[in-house]
Amino acid sequence: EIVASTNTDSLGQYDLAELPAGIYRVEFAGSGFQKTAVQGLSLGGGNARKQDVTLQVGTSTQTVMVMAAAPTVNTEASSTLSGEVSGARIGTGRGLGSGRGVGRGRTIAGEGGGTGGGILSAGGIADARRAMAVSAEGTDLGDLFEYKLKDRVTIHKNQSALVPILQVPVGIERVSLWNPSLNSPRPLRALNLTNTSALTLDGGSFSVLDNETFAGEGLTDAIKPGEKRLVSYAADLGVRVEAQNDGEPQHITRVRILKGTMIQTSELRQQTSYLIRNDDTTPRIVLIEHPLRAGWKIGDDVAKPEETTSTLYRFRENVEPKATTRLSIWESKPIETRYELTNLTNDQIEVFLKQRSINPEIEQALRKIVQQKDTVGALEEERSRREDELQKIYDDQQRLRENLKALKGSAEERALTQRYTQQLNDQETRLETIQREEADLEGKKEQAQAELNKTIENLALEATL
Repeated sequence: EIVASTNTDSLGQYDLAELPAGIYRVEFAGSGFQKTAVQGLSLGGGNARKQDVTLQVGTSTQTVMVMAAAPTVNTEASSTLSGEVSGARIGTGRGLGSGRGVGRGRTIAGEGGGTGGGILSAGGIADARRAMAVSAEGTDLGDLFEYKLKDRVTIHKNQSALVPILQVPVGIERVSLWNPSLNSPRPLRALNLTNTSALTLDGGSFSVLDNETFAGEGLTDAIKPGEKRLVSYAADLGVRVEAQNDGEPQHITRVRILKGTMIQTSELRQQTSYLIRNDDTTPRIVLIEHPLRAGWKIGDDVAKPEETTSTLYRFRENVEPKATTRLSIWESKPIETRYELTNLTNDQIEVFLKQRSINPEIEQALRKIVQQKDTVGALEEERSRREDELQKIYDDQQRLRENLKALKGSAEERALTQRYTQQLNDQETRLETIQREEADLEGKKEQAQAELNKTIENLALEATL
């Protein structure tokens, strides 16, 4: 397809303006000269471009065109191509491929004189891709990789070059990607890209063309053969996502009693709803990234995520044009609380009943344990009182003995000695009684404690509430 053409003036100057950005093939022709073609020129985009050509004398016509293609060579200035033909140089140009098109050119007339015509044609980006030849080979080096050029490339001063390394179809799926960290209701346009080639795709910037129109750009790391990567390149202005969080009170779901320990398993539940609205006229595949939290589990009645990473879930939703859909995600987190039965009290049992965290069977078993604990406690309290009485008697006997020592040689010695001796005799009798009672209480307490330990050890219950 010819997109523009022009003729040089008497001085061999030519100028083409307002060309779309692309890669072109340019043909130059003159009467009595062979046609000459210059390929792979990057034109448009606001940069001035100069191109010099020399036509060879000939009766036959040789076609020279600049076809649209993927960028292969990009130079700031071209070398002047010149040659003497019957005393004339024809087709010297400058400014070829400025931001407005092919720049101004000129033909320098010699003895033979002459003129040159310019024809610019473009076959589209798709045709250019098909015509482009790969100029490098890739090699993996363990975790690294390298590309080796098949042919040498000469780059002169003030010039640059783009060398095609890889041209192969890869698997992609267009999606809209939303994550809470975006802090925006607008998702990102993204590509679910799979490197189906045998070479590593180097990291860096990339551009996306949608129907040969620029759609966005982004950055990516290197992608190994067979690796999948989700890469974003623009904001999706046709879709909105709103997130809502709803929590529920903690409630007991299971109670187990085993080897003296009561384990209550409770559960925290939380629902997150995502409202997705597609205001565009085309359908959308929306990927919702939901945070993966340690200890939390997705509910069994929730649609399974399409993908799970170390930090998030990805849920897929297909949203038709001008439609709204809702994604609801239930999550639960189990919490275990342990109680030692030997520390239970009636007040705690009342709290459990109020919270409905035990059933009547468990209540009866716990009441029996608390009752036996009260029996052991009462025996221990009684034994403690006997111990206190013993200590008081010991202290009083010490006082009496000190008084007897002080009476030596006094007039009251005889009468008081008889009195103190009688008190000591009575106390000794009481000491014997207390010691027998204390021993009896200790035995009863040990027996009651043994029964309590046995009851706790043998108690095994499990209930789902």
